Amino acid sequence: MGPKTGWLRLAFHDFRQKRKRLAYDKKSYYRRYSYWFERGLPSNSFTIAQLSDIPDIALDKGTGWAGPRQGNILGVMAVRQPDEGDDAMTLAGGSQSVTAA
Repeated sequence: MGPKTGWLRLAFHDFRQKRKRLAYDKKSYYRRYSYWFERGLPSNSFTIAQLSDIPDIALDKGTGWAGPRQGNILGVMAVRQPDEGDDAMTLAGGSQSVTAA
């Protein structure tokens, strides 16, 4: 999370379902790491994309970044669920920087 972050879209391909998660809060005037745990959709593949939407959240200090959104993904962990078939994977959490197009 930080001044250039914002909304992320998680797309679970097997289910053609998309979810949005906000990686921005009132403390995003400085860069820091956070995490979330996503449950419920076993999928063989998923995509995480940085969206270009600028969050409508006032910062505790300073002025928000109005330029392109850019976030960093520190890691993703996918866990195989034994009761959901051999091919089912569930997103649970390498470093990657993503910039909104």
